[in-house]
Amino acid sequence: MDLQGSTKRESERVFQCWLVLDLALLEEMGEPLLDELNRIFNLQPGPTLRHDVAHGPLSEGQCCSADVIYACWLLYRVCCLPLLTRWDEFVRPGLAIEEPGR
Repeated sequence: MDLQGSTKRESERVFQCWLVLDLALLEEMGEPLLDELNRIFNLQPGPTLRHDVAHGPLSEGQCCSADVIYACWLLYRVCCLPLLTRWDEFVRPGLAIEEPGR
């Protein structure tokens, strides 16, 4: 098995997983947001942050690059901002469980 064949199979698996996620999330998140996430984390040319984080070529200095900062902001926007409107419903109960003395 050569490295190039191995890389190609890995890319195909990632692409197939992305398609499954893409179909499942398309209705919920919308096509523009999914395209943006795909461009940042998966597609070449581009930052391909998923690969760089998973396989280690992301250096310490690159952690402060514009691509990484933008990716962190985007993930915060997707994951955390929707919770702010429902903080009392989803987050506060979990925080109460972690309080000392409870």
